[in-house]
Amino acid sequence: MVNRNVIGYSGPALALEWATFRSGFDIKTATLPGQLSPSRWLVPTELGAAPVPLTREIDDDVVNRFAAMTSDDDVRRFAHRFGFLWLDYAMTFNRTRISKRAERWLFENFRIANDVDLILDHAADMRTALALASNPARTPDDAASVAVTVGNALLDVGNLYVSLHSHSDGTLRQHFGPRSLLGGIWIRFANLIADQAGAIHICAKCSSPFVVASKARGNPRQWCSNACKQAQKRERSKHVDHK
Repeated sequence: MVNRNVIGYSGPALALEWATFRSGFDIKTATLPGQLSPSRWLVPTELGAAPVPLTREIDDDVVNRFAAMTSDDDVRRFAHRFGFLWLDYAMTFNRTRISKRAERWLFENFRIANDVDLILDHAADMRTALALASNPARTPDDAASVAVTVGNALLDVGNLYVSLHSHSDGTLRQHFGPRSLLGGIWIRFANLIADQAGAIHICAKCSSPFVVASKARGNPRQWCSNACKQAQKRERSKHVDHK
């Protein structure tokens, strides 16, 4: 299991350790025992490969890229860039409720896999929460819905641990953190939309909301992605050329 320890906050980002696979990732379709329709699974390209520890910051870019995912290709590209979403494949079964026989089949065939539909569901939930949080006229009920969405997401995949550590000076300190990249993304998202921790901006190109860390350096971002930034620059260039 990875991400047992929170390395700590580093400026506007949350620094964690999780895992990736140097061989890359693929999406396999399989009909598990007891299932009527096939499921899609994110798996390492080399099924026997060992996970490699990966340490980096979960910043607003990682959160926004995750929330923007809407397709299988998006999931694959995200994994190639940032690593596996979580290692304990059993955590993917909270929604699908597959049988023990299907669980055993999955382990025997893939060893480790992430449910693509579950990943996309989480991304959609984050977009919904972001839309509610970005509304200037949001009500207390809207705020409560955001809190419930984030809480349910963390419970859904069992991504948090809490422990109490004793230190040499006799003090006791509480430690908590996610056990996976997916849990870290949800924790960072919650931190960014909480009061004073970050800001929600509206993309100047597509009008989608996105999060920005309050301590981020430089001028405030105007676009949710580099694709939107480049698209608007091309539009402006064409407008100038036609004058």
